Amino acid sequence: MKVGLVRADSGFYTDEILSTLEERGLGYIIAARAYANLKHEIHGMKDWVEVCPGIAVKEWLHQPANLKIKARRHIVVRM
Repeated sequence: MKVGLVRADSGFYTDEILSTLEERGLGYIIAARAYANLKHEIHGMKDWVEVCPGIAVKEWLHQPANLKIKARRHIVVRM
């Protein structure tokens, strides 16, 4: 059996786990806790894409405050 995509909850949202998945060439979808820095970044976002009435999404490259951790693509859903 081959794993094509890993889905996980926010408990797995760590640089160590994300880096391991990337090194193995595995795609992933992992929820992130609403940390204050993410909330602050999301609050000022513009150009949301409405996917249906009342639901919009936004994609961006998030760079953690710890610059040793690489920037990664994030997608947020607003309802």
